Amino acid sequence: ASGAPEPPAFGRVDVLRGNGNRASKMPGSNFFLFDHPQSEWPIRALRHVVSKIVSGEQPGRINIFDAQLAFDLARLIPDLASTKYLYQVLSKLTVGDLFKGSIANFDLPAERAKQALAVRRQDELDQTYPAFCRSRWFDSWVAPDQFEELDKTVRAVEAAVDGHFDSALHFLGEVSLSYRRRNIAVVLIVEQFRRGMDCSPLQLSLRKEDLEFREQELLQMGLGCLGRVPWQGYPHPDY
Repeated sequence: ASGAPEPPAFGRVDVLRGNGNRASKMPGSNFFLFDHPQSEWPIRALRHVVSKIVSGEQPGRINIFDAQLAFDLARLIPDLASTKYLYQVLSKLTVGDLFKGSIANFDLPAERAKQALAVRRQDELDQTYPAFCRSRWFDSWVAPDQFEELDKTVRAVEAAVDGHFDSALHFLGEVSLSYRRRNIAVVLIVEQFRRGMDCSPLQLSLRKEDLEFREQELLQMGLGCLGRVPWQGYPHPDY
């Protein structure tokens, strides 16, 4: 069919605003989830991102990789409305969409461009986002001395996975860069969520900037809250 994909009925960001608690009232905060039951967090994170895609559906404004990640999460939940819409969005993208709005001085080989636009098959999702296992699935990692903040970030996320949340928060307090603090916050939320803990007290321990999650981070949080390993190398930073 021609024309823009039909947005799902929920496809407006304003319908997802919270009821006014501390986190939701923070300027710029994307962490509206504290207003809702934790069981709803994966689908609300997904639908928030889908709504942002709907509102930004102009040439060069769709983040293809966020849309692909959202499509994966939509099928795992499953959320049929989001799945249908995102499939329509992704199926209309072309190689030109990869570079819209960007400055690049290189040509992407046709095969690599095709791979970048491809969506994962349903049967690939379990391999890409395996279920968490009970045992520790990663080795501890120590950053080089010149990367002190990165080392503290790694210590924080490893402590969170091991259930040592006070230690994780201690290291979080020693990290200043916002993207690293958000990385720790995502892991803290996922690890408390999958243990069946009440995550609400976390909002008292996090700064405003810790709650300014990017769309990718919300989607990864949604995957983790579904009991799926949200990125390769989790819990270590993927940047």
